[in-house]
This record gives sequence, structure tokens and C-alpha cells, in this order.
Amino acid sequence: MAADMGALPPVLSVPGLAAWLGVDPPPPVDTDALAEIARLTTREAELVAETAARQAEAEEIVVKQQADLDDLTAENDQLRDELAALKVRFGPELAAEANAHPITVPPMIRPVDGPEDQATAPIDVKPLWDALGVRPVTDPGKIA
Repeated sequence: MAADMGALPPVLSVPGLAAWLGVDPPPPVDTDALAEIARLTTREAELVAETAARQAEAEEIVVKQQADLDDLTAENDQLRDELAALKVRFGPELAAEANAHPITVPPMIRPVDGPEDQATAPIDVKPLWDALGVRPVTDPGKIA
């Protein structure tokens, strides 16, 4: 069968195949770049796994906090109901005790024994020119 197609050059490498096909050979492979790509791909997978673990941990914390909040809300509702029941039960007794022992405050009496505590006369408020005995200037050229 190879005789029907003619004599083929021996293709032993990629450059030989490229020459046989009449195209430019590919550039040489940079093994350092391939190693860096492999390292970055591995690091990306590690970061994705770490992010997933942190997200799972955060979701677990949120679920725990929500459960705590629900428990505290239920406890608060129960205590509020108990307080309302106690107010209804003991309200009349508390009111009777408050009426029996009122807290009274004596009326405030201003001591006027010292001169500093004497009552003052009302302050006479006048316009400034009346208080100083002057009049507004109506004719600036005339001297009074």
C-alpha cells in the first residue's frame, strides 16, 4: 500500500512531520512553563477546596446562630407571657401596697432668710436708647 502512494519521507519527529506537510514546526516546549502551569492548577484546586471548606464552616455557624436565636426568642416569649400572668395575679396587691404607703414629697418652700435668697423685682426691659436716655439719629448733619 505504501508503494501506491509513493515514497514517503520517514516521519520520526514533529519537525519532520511539519516539514513533510509544508508548515512551520511548532516552537519548542518550555518545560518550566508547563511545570508552572501544573503548579498553578494544583494551587487553584487547593484554593477552591479551602474556599468550599470555609463556606461550609460559615454556613454551619449561621445555622447554629439561627438555632440559638430561635431558642432565645422562644424563651423571651415564654418569659413575657409569665410576666403578663404575674402582673394580672399580683397587680391588685401591688396597687394596694402603693396606695397604703405612698411616697410623698413636701412642697418646695423657698428660704428667704439670707439676702442672696430675697425675691427680686421684675426686670424692666426697655429699648437700649430709652435705657441710656438717647434717641435714634434721624438727621446725621445736626449735632444735638
